[in-house]
Formats: sequence, C-alpha cells, structure tokens
Amino acid sequence: MPWELSKYDATLTEAEYSTQRQEGKMGEIIVTAKGQIEAKFLSDLQYQMKSLALKEEWSLIYLVEWLDRTIPHRDIAPDESTGFLKNMVHNLIYDRGLTLEELVLDKYRLRQAAILKIDQCRQQAKKSGYHSLLFPDCATPLIVSPERCFTYDPANYPCNTYYQGAYRFQNHYYPQIGDLKNKGEEFQCAQFLDMLPEVNFWVRNLERRPSHAFWLQTSTDKFYPDFVCLLNDGRYLVVEYKGEDRWSDDDSKEKREIGEIWERRSNGQCLFIMPKGKDFDAIRAKIKS
Repeated sequence: MPWELSKYDATLTEAEYSTQRQEGKMGEIIVTAKGQIEAKFLSDLQYQMKSLALKEEWSLIYLVEWLDRTIPHRDIAPDESTGFLKNMVHNLIYDRGLTLEELVLDKYRLRQAAILKIDQCRQQAKKSGYHSLLFPDCATPLIVSPERCFTYDPANYPCNTYYQGAYRFQNHYYPQIGDLKNKGEEFQCAQFLDMLPEVNFWVRNLERRPSHAFWLQTSTDKFYPDFVCLLNDGRYLVVEYKGEDRWSDDDSKEKREIGEIWERRSNGQCLFIMPKGKDFDAIRAKIKS
C-alpha cells in the first residue's frame, strides 16, 4: 500500500544515534628511517580526518542530498525522503546540539542510523496498512472464498525430516509425518488430533513451503499453522500449538487475530484454535461449538 514517510517522526534518539562513541586503542605505527617507532593514535587520525572534511564544501542541504542519494528507498517519493532527512538533520543540529562539521565527519554512521529509522517507519506503515484490510468495510476487505483455495498435493510432501517415534499415527494424510519430534507438547497435540473421532485425517503443516503448505498472511510474514485437519462433517480445523509462555506475546496475538478472522468469514466451514499450552480440551470444544 502507498505510504507517506513525511507523516512519521524523523527524530533520532540517543539510542538510535549515540554521540557517546568509544575511542579505539588502535592507530598507525611508523618505523622511521632512523629505526625509531612513532605512533599516531585514533584521536590524532580523527583530527586529521576532520581537517580534511572541512576542506570540502559541505552544507546542511548538501548533507541531506548525500544521505538521500546513498540510501536506497524505491518505495518512497524523492520529496518525501528529502523532507524526512532534512527534519532529521535539523533535529540533530538545533535540538541535540551537534554541529554540521561533526555530522559530515560521521556521515557513514549517520546514514546507517537513517536507514534503520526509515525501515522502522516502513514496518509501521506496513502494519497499519495490513490492519486496515481486516475490517469488513474497507475498500478491499479480507474474504474467505472457495475460489481462493489451497490443496495438499497427495504426491508431494517436501518435509525436511521424518518422524521417527515409536507411537504409530493412524490418520495422517501422508504415509509419513514430516518435521515432528517424537516427544514434547507439540507431539502430544498431534497425538490428541490423531485420536479425535471427529477428525477424518490431519496434516502436519510444513514451515516455509508456500506452494506445499497452508498459510495465512500476517503484517510481516506468512503464518504456517502447525496442523490442518479435515473433519468428518466436511469442515476444516486449523490448530496452532503455542506453549503457555508464548501464548500472550505479540506474535501469537497477531496469529490468533488473523486465524479468528479467517474462521468468522468462512461461513462456518473453517475453524481456528490456538490452545493455551496443553489445553487440548479447547480443541474438542471448538469442534463441538
């Protein structure tokens, strides 16, 4: 979605661009013609660099133009990036008390700080644009439709590793189960699904396989739930296992949000559940609800 960088705060905090730089202990060591050793330490070298920088015609606008020219930003219009960077340099000089001379000397570190700041704004814009699409009354709302359907290929299940445990699963869609350890809470969740009488068959969904696995889009990435089940009544059940220690973090909240929206807009054909730790009874309750 289009976004405007000028709407974001260009201020660099001390944490984002520190003025307290540690001086190194390295320098230049010279052996003279007489066999004597001379050392020029970093402070001396910095002073010489500062003198060289002063010989160039640097102005505030020239520094802004240099930053704008050397920072890649294909998704940002030139007038947007120039204004943002100008505000950034203005703040450093007039609010934080740095001199233009210091910024020019430190321009490469300043550029890196500007790149990170712009990307931070970019990610905020992505998240804002993403969340606007979740509302049913937006211009292009998220819908769940049979015309946009994923199908598991019965002959292609490109997992990284195969399950090697002693327990024999009965209802997995593929003859072998991929990327599943033979112990732990996620394994116990798979056992629970395998024994549920309402489940016709289930699939251990693969990570990072967009052409071979079911996924839902979040604001930053594709979300690959752990298990996908076909129920005996024709409905689909998607289960994302999360330990209690991670159930309430931001990543889990966003995954629950998109999963629950996907369920609500499926006209009763799809179910989504993220049980809190080993609360597997919540899965049974979801099926019966």
